[in-house]
Amino acid sequence: MPRGSRPRVKGFEASPSQCLRTAISYQRKYISNSFVEQNGMAAAVTRFYPSLQAEARKRKKRQLHKWFEARDDIAKQVAQGNGHLCKEPRSGVGCILPRAEEDYLAFWIRDLRREGVPVSPLMLQMKARAVAGELGLRSDQFSASSSWRLRFLKSYRLSLRRRTRIGQKTPGDSREVAEKFREEVQRMMVKNGITEVYNADQTALNFEHLPTHTIDETGTRTVWVRNSGKEKSRLTAMVLADSRGIKRAPFLVFKQPPSRVPVTEQHNHKEQKGFGRDLWKR
Repeated sequence: MPRGSRPRVKGFEASPSQCLRTAISYQRKYISNSFVEQNGMAAAVTRFYPSLQAEARKRKKRQLHKWFEARDDIAKQVAQGNGHLCKEPRSGVGCILPRAEEDYLAFWIRDLRREGVPVSPLMLQMKARAVAGELGLRSDQFSASSSWRLRFLKSYRLSLRRRTRIGQKTPGDSREVAEKFREEVQRMMVKNGITEVYNADQTALNFEHLPTHTIDETGTRTVWVRNSGKEKSRLTAMVLADSRGIKRAPFLVFKQPPSRVPVTEQHNHKEQKGFGRDLWKR
């Protein structure tokens, strides 16, 4: 039994397209104008639209007359190779790259992704501008705008993929907890006669920072990004400031794996604050 269409779940169906207007290409208008110039308006309507009657025939004559009045512009568009187009772009509309150059950009993206290199939207924009510069296009003529990037990615079945993150959601009572802590600190300052308070903050700094976005094939379940394997390795930066707004010199805290030799590890903790020989000398 053949499978039917998908059942409606919202209780209504989309209205059918009316198709009230049909765009006509410059090439077809040019052919019509040539026929009108040789045989007349009535003969052109009979030749190209034989099924029209009465009022519809009059409306079509008016349309052919408008085409004939713009015959110079239509002939110019056909001569420039735009006969397949239906409308002339408005003034101020940005241009696009030729098909061959866009194919090259798509090949460049896929080649980098095969190597595991992340491709950000900024990289695509800079590369597209470089290709446009080789074609002699100025920055005001082609800027690789966001609308162009969306059209380009959709044409080549590419999409912007985001790195999956696992984070902690801020508790709902975090504001109340912070306010209680501030009041407790002020109470302790008044009770003990403290005039200056220091605030220390630990900030993690990663050795390797990978972009959170990359361009890849649409529909790919897993997106691989090549890295050096140190994306989770980091150091700790300690920053300090007092209640007067004076910032102290920060310092960095590095982590070092313990020595595999028990005697050396005991010596490091006793004499060198847990640091190894090379780091302690520095």
